[in-house]
Amino acid sequence: MRFPSLQEATQRTAEEPLRDLMPPVDASWVTYANKIRQSSTLDEAGVSSSLWDLVRNEHLDLLVVEGYLKLLRTLNSKTKIAPVYQLRRDDSINIETEGVDHSIIIPFIDGRDWAFAVVYFDCIHWYDSERGKQIPPLSASGGQRIVEGWRGPHHNDSKDSGAFMLIGISHIMMQQPHVSQEAANELVQTFRVRMFIELLADELDPTPESLCKKGIISGAREDGASIFVSQNDRVSPSSQFEEDSFNDTMYVLHSAARDGRSEPPDPSTLDPSDQIVCASAGRGTDPPQLGYQQMSLMNEANEVRSATGGFRNNAGDPYRYILPAGPLVATSSINPYPRPSGMNTSRRRAAAPRRRTTTPRIDMESEPDIKSLINRRVILENLSSALRFTRSAKASDLDTGFMLWNLGKNRKTGGKLQQRYQRVLFNQKMAKRVDQNLKIDGLDDRQWNTMKKDFGYWKVWVDVRDVGLKYDDLGEYVALCALPGSMNSENMTEDYQKRLIAAFEREIENHSSPLHQWLRDARQLCDLILTKSIPEYRLKLDDYETNIEGEVSDEVWKSHTSTDPVGDFHD
Repeated sequence: MRFPSLQEATQRTAEEPLRDLMPPVDASWVTYANKIRQSSTLDEAGVSSSLWDLVRNEHLDLLVVEGYLKLLRTLNSKTKIAPVYQLRRDDSINIETEGVDHSIIIPFIDGRDWAFAVVYFDCIHWYDSERGKQIPPLSASGGQRIVEGWRGPHHNDSKDSGAFMLIGISHIMMQQPHVSQEAANELVQTFRVRMFIELLADELDPTPESLCKKGIISGAREDGASIFVSQNDRVSPSSQFEEDSFNDTMYVLHSAARDGRSEPPDPSTLDPSDQIVCASAGRGTDPPQLGYQQMSLMNEANEVRSATGGFRNNAGDPYRYILPAGPLVATSSINPYPRPSGMNTSRRRAAAPRRRTTTPRIDMESEPDIKSLINRRVILENLSSALRFTRSAKASDLDTGFMLWNLGKNRKTGGKLQQRYQRVLFNQKMAKRVDQNLKIDGLDDRQWNTMKKDFGYWKVWVDVRDVGLKYDDLGEYVALCALPGSMNSENMTEDYQKRLIAAFEREIENHSSPLHQWLRDARQLCDLILTKSIPEYRLKLDDYETNIEGEVSDEVWKSHTSTDPVGDFHD
């Protein structure tokens, strides 16, 4: 898979009719917005100062931006939106992405200007509509690279930076590329009017009937059409996703409810499994709070914790990126309900959401592209993450099935290597119980059923381990390092898991592939980590930076898989 060039993306959007990029607003609302814009005083306008500034082409303040982001979060999108984070250009911004298994948009406020980042599974795109502005120092704990030169359209007036940002975010939420420069210039004023209407209505694409019920208008039409466009032209941000080849360049994770829930879960039962937070790495204190009076839009209402565990639906849609590029066909959502994203500006981690999404169907007949998944960087990242967590806390032997299950489903217990190891141990210990349906004492039926589901989801890691066991020089568990840490077995069908294992086994058996040798090189470190026998002295792997770009050279590989001490350790 490759990312299209900016030229390709721009050319694609330049050829689309403007009405498909942003449908025209109703003429009566343009008239109303113009009346507000021409008001000489705020009292005469009869709206809040934030909305007055919106239609008068002024800077967008936090209240307007957060209000519109709140509306965008209600879309059935595969991408999540984090709360606004204040940007300080002299700080190094660390984006903690371990355990995050979906794309996340992070809006940034920089004085009165706006920018945003999009965190994908393998990279981070930075969008700033101001020409020539440097990308701030970003890093990601998940090792995602920062893509240089990947920009959206640029504004001609700094007052439009917020509108340009929200246009970009809305298109990403629709799984569409950025609009072209020419289209953005033509759309920005229309988009401001559209925002004004939707913020008044507190919903995207409100119908005349809903506006009438809310007392915003009277005499609504009876045809039920959108207020923005005629029924024949209607294309809105809340419409069904369109098939788009550009989607093949984006990371797509598909989550659905494990228990087939149609209602939001009880908050007391939720588990903050996937998390993302921007921290100010250059300071030992909490990042500054935004200096606005209207803070209610950034309080706990936007920090709802995510549902326990992730899962697949009956179709078992796997990660998009483990398959060769192909068309995505949108299907209906499964038990959708919205949950706002959580990204706390304090040092406390906030839970990212697991909202039901419109799930693309994957071409399940395609074979897994193993060569695109496996490289030396993947192995080093899995080892370094495992080493770091083992250094921080050497867990005692937790040998009960229930405790191993808790470790296996907790994405924050340790690195991905430990998690896979714990899942293998769990499946080994529970195989007889699950086969005979012997429920563990103290578990209710819901917990037991979830445990049995996890047993099936996690079997793929037992199969990966078993592939490595066929070779005496590989040991028992080093094969668990081979696949990317972002891969989640809960999102693979049973059939796909089988084909993945078959492709993995063929790759190890292939004498022209370096995979077997790489795993042999990594075996000693893997064994030391999983047996909690790591040396007290510093290893080169302790210093491994997961966000370094480029291929892993032979020299780097050899030094980072070595168990020799680094530095002078004489007291």
